[in-house]
Amino acid sequence: MAKKTKIDNKRFMEMIKEGFSKKEIMKTFGIKTYAQFDSKYNKVAIEMGLIPAPKRTKAKKKDESIIKIGKRGSITIPKNFVEEFGFKENDEFDIKMAKNGISLKLRKEDVK
Repeated sequence: MAKKTKIDNKRFMEMIKEGFSKKEIMKTFGIKTYAQFDSKYNKVAIEMGLIPAPKRTKAKKKDESIIKIGKRGSITIPKNFVEEFGFKENDEFDIKMAKNGISLKLRKEDVK
C-alpha cells in the first residue's frame, strides 16, 4: 500500500478556489490518480466544514432474531436474547400456537 503523504489542506483548497486545474494540483501535492484527488477533495471539504459528512450506517450484523431448527428438532435462542431476558441454562418453556406463529413462555419454577 502506498505511503500517505500529508498535504496542506488550506493550500489545497486555495488552489481549487484560485482555478488551478486538477493536473496542476495533483502535481503540486504528489497525487497520482483522479480518484485520489477526488477522495482528498471530499476529505478536506468535510474537515473544513464546506460540505456535510455522510451519515455512517452501522454494518449489518448477522440477523440475531433468526432461529433455526437443528437436526434433532431443537432450537437455539441467540445469546443476546438469553442475556436480555435473563434466561438461565436448563430453563423450560411452554410452546403454544399463536395467531402469528408460535409463542414461547418461560415456565415458572414449582413452588414447594
